[in-house]
This record gives sequence, C-alpha cells and structure tokens, in this order.
Amino acid sequence: MDTTDSAYGDKLIRLDTFDTAVAVDPSAEDDAKRRFMTLILQTAYRDSGNIGHVLRATNTSGEVFAVKLLKDNAILSGQAPDRSAEQSAAHLANTAALFEEYRHLCTVSHLRGFPRVYGYGSCEDDPLILMEWVEGTSLKQALPLLPHDASGGLTTQMVTAVGNAVLRALLMTQGLVNPVVHRDLSPANIMFRTTSRTLEQQIADCSFDPCLIDMGSATMALGDDTITRRADIWRFATPAYAAPEMLTQDIEGIAALRRSPAIDVYALSSILYQLYSGRKPFDVESTGAAATGSFYLIKTKTKPAPLEPRCEGDKALVQIIMKGISVEQGDRPTEQQMLEVLSTYLPAAESEDHEGAGDEAAIDIDSGTHLKVDVAGERAREILEQARHDAMTRRRFVIGGVVAAVAGLGVIGAATHGFGIPDYLDGIRGSLDDYTWAQLQEISLKIKAAETRSEAHEIAKRYHLLDVDGHIPYPCTKRVKLANGLEVGAQLVGIRHDELLDGTGKAGLTFMFDAGIAERRLGRLRAAGMARRRRP
Repeated sequence: MDTTDSAYGDKLIRLDTFDTAVAVDPSAEDDAKRRFMTLILQTAYRDSGNIGHVLRATNTSGEVFAVKLLKDNAILSGQAPDRSAEQSAAHLANTAALFEEYRHLCTVSHLRGFPRVYGYGSCEDDPLILMEWVEGTSLKQALPLLPHDASGGLTTQMVTAVGNAVLRALLMTQGLVNPVVHRDLSPANIMFRTTSRTLEQQIADCSFDPCLIDMGSATMALGDDTITRRADIWRFATPAYAAPEMLTQDIEGIAALRRSPAIDVYALSSILYQLYSGRKPFDVESTGAAATGSFYLIKTKTKPAPLEPRCEGDKALVQIIMKGISVEQGDRPTEQQMLEVLSTYLPAAESEDHEGAGDEAAIDIDSGTHLKVDVAGERAREILEQARHDAMTRRRFVIGGVVAAVAGLGVIGAATHGFGIPDYLDGIRGSLDDYTWAQLQEISLKIKAAETRSEAHEIAKRYHLLDVDGHIPYPCTKRVKLANGLEVGAQLVGIRHDELLDGTGKAGLTFMFDAGIAERRLGRLRAAGMARRRRP
C-alpha cells in the first residue's frame, strides 16, 4: 500500500486487488484500473456504521465515490493492526459480512432507489467496497426543513409523500427473482438525492427522490442459507425503528422471520409514526434498554401510544401505520397495501409511478478481469463461493407502445429463431404462459391505452394477469426456449409501471428474464450487448 498524507488529511491509496461489479472489456482494463484502483480518501467526510466507515473518495480524474472500510482497517492508520486471536476471528467474520453486503448491493445496484456499486477490492489485505457517493440529504437531516403541522408532526401530505417514495423503492426489489429485504430502515439510512432537484424543490413538489443506503443488515427474502446460518453472524438494526424479530436470535423460527419484507414494513411504519406525531413509537433511548439489552421485550410486551388522527380524513393513514408496527408479522400490511393507502393522500401526478424503473443494466457479481480476493479461513472461503453461486444474471425487457413492442418482439423472435409469433388474437387464456407474444402485445397496447390506472388493472384482471385483489400472481411466467437451447422464464413484474424510452408513456406490461440470456462462454460484454438490444 502506498499512502501519503496531504495538508488536508487526505490519503492516497492504491488498491492491491479490485473486482468490478460489471464486466470490463479487456482492451479497457487499464482505463478501469486507473479509474478505480488509485483513490484519494477524503478523511473529513466520514460516516460510521455497525462494522465500518464510509468515506468520500475521488480518483485522479476527480470522479467522486464512496468507499466502505471495516472499522479495524489498517488503511487509515497506515500500519497493520496487532489483533488478538479473538479480534482476528471478529475481523474475519466482519470481512465475510462486508462481502455479503457487497453481494446485496450488486443485486439492487441497477434499481432506482439504491446506490450504484462499482466493485470490491482490497488494500493491504483490508477489504473495501467502492460505490456511488450519494449527493443528498438524509431524512434525519431534512426533518427540521420539512413542513410541520401545528401538533408538532409533519403535515399529512408530507408524511405520505415520504412513505410513498420509500415504498416505491422497496417495491422495486419485488421484481427480482430473489427480493432483497433492507432490514435497517431509519431516518439516517433514507437519503434524498439532490443531484437533479434540490431538497427545496422536492418539498415543494411533494415528491422525493430517495436512495436507501447502508445495506449491511440486508438479506435475500428466499432461501435459508444466509451468512447468519453459514458463519453465525447476526446482523441487527436500529432499535428505535427495528421490528422485534430483528432484536433477538433465540426464538423458534427466527431465521425465517428475519427474511420477511414485513421487517421493512415495521421499520417504515415506525418512521411514519414519528413523522406524523413528532415522537418515536418506542423511545428506547430513555428506558434503559441499552443497558439491559431488552429491546425485544420492550417491543413485544409494551404498546406504543396510539396515534390520534388530526382530522377525519387521516383515519386510514393512522390505521395503516399502527397496523405496520404490529408485533406479529401476519398482522402487518404488505408494502403494496401500504402504498395503496398512502397514495390516496397525494395528488394523482405524485402518486403515479413517475420515478421510473432506473437503470436496467444487470449486475453480475462474478465479473471483472482481475479478481484476487483472499479472505483467510475455510469458512469465509465457503461464504465467498456461495455468494458467487447465488449471483444474479438477469435481463429486463419491456413490452408496450407500438414501436417498442414490435421492436422488442422482433428481437425476441430473432433470438429464439421465431418461436411462434402469430398475427392474430384469439381470446382470453387462463394464465400468462398460455398467450402468444403477439397476444401479449395486443393486451399490452390495451393496458397502455387505458385512461386510468384502475381501468388498466381491470383489463389485466380480465386477461388473468392480475388476481382479484389486483396483485400479479406468483409465479406469473412465460417459458421461452432460446436458440442455444437454454430455457428461461420471462416473469411479469409490472402492469403499466415502466416509462417507455421513446417518451410515449408507460409500458403496458413489464417482464424480467429469470436467468441469463446468453451462455457465459460467449463473454459477458456480448451478453450485456444482447441485454441492451432487448430494451425497447
């Protein structure tokens, strides 16, 4: 490691290894190394979490990044730490946890509402994550600037605008084959980006551009072979907002409970409770819970003061917030149910999905041309191999709008050697897989042409693409056999949700491939090119 101190306390570091989160063309590898592997850490800009520090950094071209380091790193001190056997074991566990966080960042990096991740590297054997530096203001910092009601809480419209923005970010992950649960939502971990619009403009529009940061406690919703089970690493959350199941590890079935999206519903409901009333539902800081370790008992054996609606119209909002902080997961509403209630309090323009779906470039955690991660110990190596095995290589495509739909279907037809695209629509079918792509194009155009979202949903219900409750059935997948013999699923993930790139409005139907659409030996760049061609 080559570090120097500037007059301002900054540190120049050169990474020993770096694995890019997306594939790098071999001819551009030198450029990538210059971009990512020589960094200036701006030590004055630092934020601390449970196991690490996040520092602002720039490269030699002036690009700004965020670097996440473990707290016991040698990079900032400039000398190798003298760790005891116990400290070395803890360092190994935290290294594995940091890589797990990187894995989850890669999963959501292409979704709007989450920070972009650039890669994972090491400097003097200390691991680090290189990601986007989010320019903005946290909800915690913004609270004094938001419009307040005479009662001391935020105005109803402001409460619902914040909740609406966060829920839309959370719901982005539901389109993934394996959704991600954040598990540590708090006012400090909700950022409002200010690169496109100032905070003042977002407040005036009652429409926020959120970014959910600090994925150190995140997990996958499906499967049980998590880092907790493999390495006995228990991640917890901010006690004032955390669901009870995030504050204990010794009750029956806790591993399954800790993978549920209901955890994020609880945390967000606790935040909305505070925004509406001006107080937290459980003031754990003043109860002595920190000394006794009884956060779980406080949240399961005591009840928060009920919210009193400030007017008759606020009853539905108050009810959904209180349901969200129910002790039992089954008593809490889903994220979609919360969104439906909160959206009714906002003007139509703000309650629509105007944020869009974000960048759709897929992230492959097992990419890059110079990976050299060496984490000591067999257990950590097993975690690394499992993380690679679990990596996601999906591609998204959208149907809807005349030009986009025809172009999208044409590319699909070419890729699959024309797997049956007839030129007629012959009636309603029982499930998505029973329709041809031409029929789905016609249905998509009908949904796109609907005057209201409700009308669009009724059309989707008529064709059995939504259930009676207005939700996409799971799974709702059409099997597709590609020219190379690979069979993948095109999963329906959105009804009039994504903005078309030609500016003609929202796509009627949005699909996502549930597997890679090119053989790995063809090369990652070639696969990425195919993904771009499939975007309408």
